[in-house]
Amino acid sequence: MEEVQFHKMIDLMLEGVQVLDADWRYVYANDAAVRQSQYNRDQLLGFTMPERYPGVEKTELFKAMQRCMTQRIEEKFENEFEFPDGSKGHFSLRILPVSEGIAILSVDRSEYHQAEEKFLKAYRLYKFISAINQSIVHLTDEQAMLDNACKVAVEIGLFRMAWITRLDDRGFVQQVAFHTTDNIPASPQATARLHISDEQLQNTPTGRTLVSGQVTVSNNVLEDTSMQRWHRDLESAGVRSMVTLPIKKYGVVVGSMGFLSSKLNFFDSQELSLLQEAASDIAFAMQNFDLANQHRKMEDQIKESELRFRSLIEKSADVKMLTTAAGHHLYASPAATSILGYQWAELQTLTVFDLIHPEDQDDFRSKRQAILQKPGGYFPFLHRRKHQSGKWIWVEGVATNMLHEPAVNAIVSNFVDVSQKKKSEQQREFDRTNTNALINNTTDLMWSVDHRYNLITANEPFQQMLIKSGGLRIQSGESVFQSSQSEEQTNRFKAAYQKAFSGRTFTQLEYGTYPSEYWLEVSYSPIQQDGEVIGAACHSRDVTERKKAENHLQQTLKEVLDYKYALDVSSIVAITDRTGKITYVNDNFCRISRFSRHELIGQDHRVVNSKTHPKEFFHTMWSTIARGDVWKGEIRNKAKDGSYYWVDTTIIPFVDQHKKPYQFMAIRHDITSRKQALEELTQNNEVLHATNSELDRFVYSVSHDLRSPLSSVLGLLTFVEMESKESQIIQYASMMRTSIERLDNFIRNILNYSRNNRLEPEYQHVNVSQAITEIITVLQPGIASGAIEIDMQVDEHCPFFTDKQRLSIVLENILANSIKFYDEEKEHRFIRIRGFNDESALHLTIEDNGIGISAEYHEKIFNMFFRLDGKQAGTGLGLYIVQETIKKLAGNITLQSQLGKGTIFSISMKNFSAN
Repeated sequence: MEEVQFHKMIDLMLEGVQVLDADWRYVYANDAAVRQSQYNRDQLLGFTMPERYPGVEKTELFKAMQRCMTQRIEEKFENEFEFPDGSKGHFSLRILPVSEGIAILSVDRSEYHQAEEKFLKAYRLYKFISAINQSIVHLTDEQAMLDNACKVAVEIGLFRMAWITRLDDRGFVQQVAFHTTDNIPASPQATARLHISDEQLQNTPTGRTLVSGQVTVSNNVLEDTSMQRWHRDLESAGVRSMVTLPIKKYGVVVGSMGFLSSKLNFFDSQELSLLQEAASDIAFAMQNFDLANQHRKMEDQIKESELRFRSLIEKSADVKMLTTAAGHHLYASPAATSILGYQWAELQTLTVFDLIHPEDQDDFRSKRQAILQKPGGYFPFLHRRKHQSGKWIWVEGVATNMLHEPAVNAIVSNFVDVSQKKKSEQQREFDRTNTNALINNTTDLMWSVDHRYNLITANEPFQQMLIKSGGLRIQSGESVFQSSQSEEQTNRFKAAYQKAFSGRTFTQLEYGTYPSEYWLEVSYSPIQQDGEVIGAACHSRDVTERKKAENHLQQTLKEVLDYKYALDVSSIVAITDRTGKITYVNDNFCRISRFSRHELIGQDHRVVNSKTHPKEFFHTMWSTIARGDVWKGEIRNKAKDGSYYWVDTTIIPFVDQHKKPYQFMAIRHDITSRKQALEELTQNNEVLHATNSELDRFVYSVSHDLRSPLSSVLGLLTFVEMESKESQIIQYASMMRTSIERLDNFIRNILNYSRNNRLEPEYQHVNVSQAITEIITVLQPGIASGAIEIDMQVDEHCPFFTDKQRLSIVLENILANSIKFYDEEKEHRFIRIRGFNDESALHLTIEDNGIGISAEYHEKIFNMFFRLDGKQAGTGLGLYIVQETIKKLAGNITLQSQLGKGTIFSISMKNFSAN
């Protein structure tokens, strides 16, 4: 009977239990072991393990079983077991010697192993995407961003290869970024200068993606016929799967991004979703480069708004915070430091949810989520927030949804510290609860039973527990088991009572979920009378919160270890004591400094001092961290081999309860390449600036010296035209005059261009109407010859200040063009000038009904040396100089024109009245 009950108890175990005799024959297997075996009980019992699992004799598992069988020792290990059908399972095994032979206790960890692999893969991809996003944020060069994206895909995402192609306007595909592991010499998708219609490209994953704009996946490249030409290279490199994703810019495919993996069937829906997100991020970054100038202007406006906003609230004693919809901090008023203790740099690394007490999280999240759907919605809150010192303080305030307001675009919180008030309330509640506890004695359950499981005695909390569980009060002498209890629970308590009846004192945990999750710590002791056990005394205590705290502590410890791992992998880390002696360095520090860990521990950072920085530099650094503040800066260090390297350094003081630093953590990132590139760029800029200055001086000098002889020649031509009476000579003189005037006009344009580049504007009050009238007077001969009507109306509402000479250059060039290119076919020819100015700018439009400009030339009309074919020849410099001059005056010019209809130039220029 006892053996049957024992087997029944074992059958209920979640662990697999199987017993083999000396001939390796199965003599027993519980239900869990049968499920794990992939056989039924009849197919297992009576057969030997080699019969059921051919080849098992050659495995490490069988060797361990032999050692246990022959040496009678226990074996424990993790095992990946391959079943006859080829499937695999992961098990935690414990092999024990028993009288029949050996017993194997097994726990199936296959699902955990699969989940762990999936988690690690997802973690790498998330980390890869995070690295891409960081490069998008920090890199200002598009090519550097693309190169870095491929690099982090290989180094962080652990792909074998990554590349990016670009599709140009003519349909040619060119590889623009590429990164691979050392053992793969070249990209299998090398499509440089192949047209998208080329047959070599059409049926490849890259070609299909570029044409269709869809993701192309090959989860077994060695079976993919479109990759046949690269099968040998892919197989030798260990590549098994690949994916190609489109890169779309403004909705149009402009390239592709490819990844190679060493695993078959690597790219499932989750990986594809994350990689598509990465491709979208890169496309978005490329769009951002196009919009960079516009973004800078917007950022300047935002900064101005932020300054005005801060001037209103920074002196407030209340804490004011702005957070994103996801909870990231956008702004915190100075009161946040005085109340919560965090510096702004620390808050930027935390979300609002990181500061909320775990017990207050659900309520806060629920209410916050509700107002996200209601622009202008708000909710009051009273909860605990984490102080920088680690303690929890009570805060009371209001959160308002201002995400719909473009100038704010945040959740706005305003709160005050009510910890003292809450502490007083909690003290009153504690006093009341403590009084009730004393009156009711205890909440623990206490009862005793005899050998027949009848109640001897029980306290009131025990009786109340029975009622709450759906039962009835029990009187002395009645069975402690009620109908509401399950058979499994009854048997479990009977086994515990029997153990106590045997004279043993012990404690065990009881776990349940009704009416809510709970843990009970139940102690059992024998009751003796005259040396004989007559019953068992039981004491039950609710330890639910303790168990939850233990679980939370384990999770927190794991998170801390994860954070440390992430920091060590991504950064150069060193920790020193309060005197600066190194107590810890990670592998990255050793790698970049060329020192071993043994050589660094116990030293201070003078061991890597390059003597580049003055003593005042390090004095300032030590002064900062000694008072508990974070220090940031760039330092040039010297490695053991004599080479130099630059690091972007952040030093965080760890302070004690007296706010005195007891150790310092330095987190560094290698910026040597960036510093070298910056130095080269500075040198190149200096050379370019000197060259441009010399060129400007040369152009000005040559142009100025040429105009004097040209003026003399024009004077002589005038004399010839006046004195000569021969028509042919006069005709030749006229032709010479036209050429010389054209050359003079060209030189004058060069001089204007040179002056515009060399000289800073000289701002003065300009009467715009008068300036236009003066230019019209100069151009009057051309106006009269073309019978052109001039219609001018300029409303000057306030004084306009600008560089008069530059304004004249702009107006003269545009008006001269309107006169020069009038339409002979039109009877009524006009030039219409309209404008007005205010305190900020001058706005002018110059419209004519001349021959107009074809739309195909609109984008080129302001290019240097661009000339339209026609009856009038020009230098191709006029409108180019107009545009450059207007830029110098902080303005812009736009063109509207239609061939045969006419042209409108729209000009706006800043009013420099403040200058």
